[in-house]
This record gives sequence, structure tokens and C-alpha cells, in this order.
Amino acid sequence: MNSIWKERRIYILLMANIASSVGTGISGIAVPWFLIQRSGGEAIYGYLMFGMTVVSFLLSPTIGVWVDRVSRKRLLLWNQCFGMMVTFPLALWGFTVGHFEIWQLVAVSASSFLYYTLHFPAQFALVQEIFDRSQYSTLNSLLEVQSQAAAVISGGLASLLLDRVGLDWILFLDFATYLLSFLLLWRIPYSRKSREDGETPVFRSWWGDFLEGYQYLRTKPMLTLFFLCTLFPFIGVMASNYLNPIYVVKTLNADATVMGLQEIMYAVGAVAAGVLIPWFVRRLGPYATLLTTVGCFVLATAVLAFVPMVMVFLMIKLLFGVGNAGTRVVRKTLMMEKVPNRLIGRVNSFFMGVGYILRIVLLGLFTEMVPEKGAMWAYAILLILMVAAWIGIAASRNVLKNDRQYPNYPIKMKQVGVHDKVVKG
Repeated sequence: MNSIWKERRIYILLMANIASSVGTGISGIAVPWFLIQRSGGEAIYGYLMFGMTVVSFLLSPTIGVWVDRVSRKRLLLWNQCFGMMVTFPLALWGFTVGHFEIWQLVAVSASSFLYYTLHFPAQFALVQEIFDRSQYSTLNSLLEVQSQAAAVISGGLASLLLDRVGLDWILFLDFATYLLSFLLLWRIPYSRKSREDGETPVFRSWWGDFLEGYQYLRTKPMLTLFFLCTLFPFIGVMASNYLNPIYVVKTLNADATVMGLQEIMYAVGAVAAGVLIPWFVRRLGPYATLLTTVGCFVLATAVLAFVPMVMVFLMIKLLFGVGNAGTRVVRKTLMMEKVPNRLIGRVNSFFMGVGYILRIVLLGLFTEMVPEKGAMWAYAILLILMVAAWIGIAASRNVLKNDRQYPNYPIKMKQVGVHDKVVKG
């Protein structure tokens, strides 16, 4: 496993990710900031968030097929080009005209949504494809730490730049980070695997490709349940992004300082999880580790639903970070190990689609309920969902117990023979 530190590709991938994440992170903070200061900007931004979530849901099956059909490296390079084609012309517009129309701000935000809708599944499949399965756990931990580091860097830079430079310079910086990411990704050695070992390629229509992914999941109902349940902490974090400002202002009667501190506390918890999770998995196995990390998220949600105190809120955000990031690292690693690489795009897009549906439903429900009943009631609903997810994971014990094909983790239930065949994605 230590051989990963000799892999030049992982350093290039991490640098490319940090570059694009920092750029999109800064513009992701700046553009809403400028938009909500326009007349009716809050409503426009709300409709934009809802609309782009729906669009991402509708695109997820198509993106899943693309990821399995097309070179993953090429998809990532195309995505950087897409980002450059949006940000560079608008930056020039800002330098020339000196102001931006509302539709241009909406276009930048919408393009960021679309960028990440393709970026994450393509990167996920690329990592599974080009690295050895013994490196997956460490890789996903490094990517999680990188993600949180980029979020902290972009947040800090945004706070410095918003009061000092215009949106045109921020968009130009975003363009420069896309360009840097493109040049770095271009240097990653890559040879597309056209098929699994021993399989004959089958050429299908788009619909045939999509159905193949669906049929794979239909034959593995417990595996599907397992990965759905481990998705719920991430759904909880997405919902809390809407609830946090309301909870801080209306429930805690606190100011913007608390909002900033809770982001820092969450990032600290997430980084700690990214660093420590591989050690916990080696000691406890993935099953016990997932029960622990999802349990942390359940506990954190329960406290927010019933204990409205500022100091408690800040400390609980540590658990939020540990619970979500820790679950995500283990979940990604297990999915890389259990799903064939030729299907990973379509299978991952299914879970992404379910995640989008849940976010749409929860956003609609909370938008109607929170103004009348408050954010604590919304966290109580999230608590019910998280408890159900924890029970679902506990009920899916046999997904790991009976799987002899992937002996990378110490399951602690039944010893896997050292001569069992390992199937690489």
C-alpha cells in the first residue's frame, strides 16, 4: 500500500483537483453573493438551485453512460474546456463593460452545477480504473482531505477578494485554475480499458447501456440497499446547507461569525476522518467503521434537533464532518471494489439520481415547513431518515460477510482465503 506514495499520477490528480476546486469554490461563493444583492436576487438564486438540481437529476443517466463509454481522462479534459469557455468570455465582458447582467450571473452558477455533475463521476471512474484496488482506501482518504483543504482555501480567498476586486477578476482566476487543471490532467499517463478481462465487447444503444446498469443493480438488491443507506449522511449535509443559516439566525439568535466557525469545525472533522479512516478500517473492517461513522452523524443530527445551543452546535459540526466524510471514504472504496469498472458510471449515476430526488423532496418540504415550525423540526425529520439509514446498513451485514471476491478489507466475520481470486475493475 505504501507504493501509492511513489505514484506520480496521484500527485498530478491531487494538484489538478485543488486547482479547479479552488477556482470554482471562489466563484461559487462570489457569484451568489453578487446575485442576491440584485433586486429579487434571493428568489432567482432559490429557483436556480432547485432548477439545476432537477437538471442534474435528468442528466445523471446520460452522464453514467458517457462515463462507461468514453475515455474518463478525455471527459475530465472536456469538462475543464467547458469551464474555460464559460468563464473566459464573461471575464473579458467584465473587463470591457464593467458590469454583469443577472442572466450572466445565472449562467456562471449553472455552469458550475453542470461542471460538477460530470466531474465527480468521471473522476471516480478514472481513479478506479488506473489505480490498484489495494490503493483505493488511501486514495479516497487523500481525495477527501484535498476536497476539504480546497474548500478552506477557496473560502479564505473569497473573503479576501470579495471586498477588493470585481467579479471579472474572480472569473479570470477561475479560468486560470481550469487551464492549470487541464494542463495537469493532460500529463496523467492513461490507456483506456475497453473491456473487462476475458470479456468480449458488446456494442449497444444508449438505452441498452443504461439498462445493463439497472439490471446489474436489480440482481443485487442488498448491495443496492447498502449503498443507498450509506448515501444518507451526504444527503443530510446537503439539506443542512439550506438549514444552517436559518438555524443559526432564527434558532440560535447568533451572527455571521457562528456561520463561519461552523464551516471551519465541519472541515476539521472531515479532514480528521480523511486521515484516520484507513486506520480504523484496517482495525475494525468497513462494516463496523460504517456503523460508527453513520452513528456519529445520527448522534449529531439528534443533538441539533433537541439541543439549541451555540457551543453545542459548533462542537456537533465536528461530528457532522467525521460522520459524512468518514462514510464517504469507506463507501467510495467499497463501491470501487464491488462494482465492475465497465459499469461504474451507470451504477454511480443511479445513486446520484436517487440523491438528487431526495434533495429535491427535502428542499421542497423544508421550504414549506421551516418558516412556520423552525429548523429544529427539519432536523428531527432528518434524524428519522438517518436512523432508518443506520438500520439499513446494519441489516445489510451479509453484503460484506458473504463477498469472497474482494478480500481487501478485514471483515472480521469470516476469514477470506488468501488464494481467492481478486477481480480488478
